[in-house]
Amino acid sequence: MRTYSPEILSETSAVLKGYALRGSDEIARQGFQYWSSWGAGAKDGSRAAGSNAKEVVVNGQRISYTLSDLQPSTTYYYRTFVETASGTVYGEEQSFTTPTATAIDNVDASDEAPTVVAIYNLQGKRLTEPCQGINIIRYSDGTVKKVMKK
Repeated sequence: MRTYSPEILSETSAVLKGYALRGSDEIARQGFQYWSSWGAGAKDGSRAAGSNAKEVVVNGQRISYTLSDLQPSTTYYYRTFVETASGTVYGEEQSFTTPTATAIDNVDASDEAPTVVAIYNLQGKRLTEPCQGINIIRYSDGTVKKVMKK
C-alpha cells in the first residue's frame, strides 16, 4: 500500500492519490483518512490522526479522491488505509497546505453603460419603444427594470 503526493487544485480542494493491493486477506474497506493540523489531531497535540479524522472509502488498486471542503491556508495530513479481517493497515502519511484565499479574480469593471436589449409591456408584448404605462426594459448586462411612462 502506498500514499502518493497530492495534487492541490485550489485553496479549498485537493486530489489525494494512493495504491492499495490485496494481500492474503480479503479487503473489507479501503480509502483515505485525512485530518487538519489544527482540529482533528490526537488529544496529545501531536499531528497523528485522532478520533476526529475523516475517512473516504475508495475502491480499486489505484485510488484517488477529490476533497472539496477544505479550508484555505490549512495544513492537512492524510494516508491510505485498508481494512481486512485481520485489522487495519495504513500507508505512508503525506501532508499538504492549501493556498491562501485571494481576492476575486477576473472582474471586468468596464465603464460601458448597459444597452437596451428589449422592451415589453405588462402583457409580454415586445415593443420597439416604451409606451404609456408600465414598461419592462431588459439590458445587455442582464438587469431588468420596470419603467413608468406618463
